[in-house]
Amino acid sequence: MSIGISIFLLLAGAILRFAVTWSPQHINLQIVGVIFMIAGGVGLIASTVLYFMKRRRLQAQEAAFQPPRYTQPPPRYTEPPPPGYMESPPPRYMEPPQPPL
Repeated sequence: MSIGISIFLLLAGAILRFAVTWSPQHINLQIVGVIFMIAGGVGLIASTVLYFMKRRRLQAQEAAFQPPRYTQPPPRYTEPPPPGYMESPPPRYMEPPQPPL
């Protein structure tokens, strides 16, 4: 359950519990509102804990990864480039058709 859904459940439960005065025969909307608020609170706590656990794990992985340190510059190329390396690319579009003369 994400943080957004948890907040939505909290708000919907509060509306059902405190703002709705109409009550159908077979269901008590105030109890449903309390259940929604409890589910939203539990979901909000769980998703926040999971979010911070994931964030801590990612930071630990980034700290463990050390990019290689180069002590010498890369070697320079002494060979000439292969033939056709610096040729101009083919045209992207065809020339428009010319009207007949």
